[in-house]
Amino acid sequence: MFDVVEKARETKEPEEIREIIKVQRINEKVLTEVISLIANCEIGPNKILIQKANGKKPLTVGELKTLMGRRFLDSWCAIEEDIIVACGSPSADPHFHGNMGDKIRADQPIVLDIYPRSIEKRYWADMTRTVVRGKASDVVRRMFDVVLEAKNTCIDALCAGALGSEIYDLCCDVFEKAGYDTYRGGKKIEKGLTHSLGHGVGLEIHENPTMSEFNKNPLDEHSVVSVEPGLYDPKVGGVRIEDIVEVTKKGCNNLTEMPIVLEI
Repeated sequence: MFDVVEKARETKEPEEIREIIKVQRINEKVLTEVISLIANCEIGPNKILIQKANGKKPLTVGELKTLMGRRFLDSWCAIEEDIIVACGSPSADPHFHGNMGDKIRADQPIVLDIYPRSIEKRYWADMTRTVVRGKASDVVRRMFDVVLEAKNTCIDALCAGALGSEIYDLCCDVFEKAGYDTYRGGKKIEKGLTHSLGHGVGLEIHENPTMSEFNKNPLDEHSVVSVEPGLYDPKVGGVRIEDIVEVTKKGCNNLTEMPIVLEI
């Protein structure tokens, strides 16, 4: 019975799509404010970002998460404690949420993976952007360019009937052609693509269908999935870009409108 319900939830009705879009627009508004705050900070000693307002205090992960929590509540949305705000080399762990006291620094990748939920309708949205306040290193810029290429390639190929494993393989093909490792085939790797490509989004933040090498099932029309390729290097950090899309017969509708920019 559980499997039947889970399968039925993969296909979203028009009103469900509208609710997910509504939450994603709120997500984009809040994340835009957060990125603007980061961009407007001064660069202090040891490249620590200093807020121009708020008593010239260093900008921390905790302050960014607190700001997001307030803004989402103002819009009748809630966020989990484990939203990801990770700066520098620790962001090479795609599941590192960021310690509240961590200081945000210039010239390092800042991974912002934010997933709010509507308090009233209970639908989720999901989005990741990676930014650098200042100048990105050549290594990070190349990672960013390849991740963006992988995301666009996978979105272009998404359509009803495509296998989740096929889309995942496309992502791996882009990365491996560019010289990066993937864990396709169960390989144990220390850097490169270390996770699957995406997951369903709806009444749960992680639901079916998945886009991994293990999902040999065709994607259904009107399912909503995340597309979130990432590359990770323990020496410099991580780069991940994520949109959510609605799968259609002829392709997919990108439900995410927020621009993608590396340096701010």
